[in-house]
Amino acid sequence: MLSECHEPRPCRCPAWSPNAADRSSAPRPRRIRQAHAKGIKLIGATLTPVEGSAHSSEANEKKRDAVNRWIRTSGEYDAVVALADPADRDRMLPANDSGDHLHPSDAGYRVMAEALDLDAL
Repeated sequence: MLSECHEPRPCRCPAWSPNAADRSSAPRPRRIRQAHAKGIKLIGATLTPVEGSAHSSEANEKKRDAVNRWIRTSGEYDAVVALADPADRDRMLPANDSGDHLHPSDAGYRVMAEALDLDAL
C-alpha cells in the first residue's frame, strides 16, 4: 500500500478512493471485518512521514494524510501505532529514521512496538 501512495496514479485505499463514501465495499475494511469475525485483533500502522525522502511531494503528503486519518479514525483497528516527530508530523525523529527519510530504523520499530499495550489487546 505504501508504494501505491507514492505513485502518480490514484491509489486503491478507501481513504483516497474516488468513491470514498462507499468504504464498506472496499477490500481493506472487508478483510478487517473478516479477521475480527474470527476473533483476530488487528493493529493499524500509519504510513510513515516522507518529508526529506525522494517521495516527498505535496500530492503524496495529501494522500498520506488521508490514509493516516482513515487509519486513526475509522474504528477498524483494535490499536494504532504511528511514527512521526511530535513537533513535525511530516518527518520522523532522526533517531527513528533509517536514513532514507522513509523507513524506520531499528530504534523506530522498537518505538512502535513499545507503544502497544499487548495486555490490552
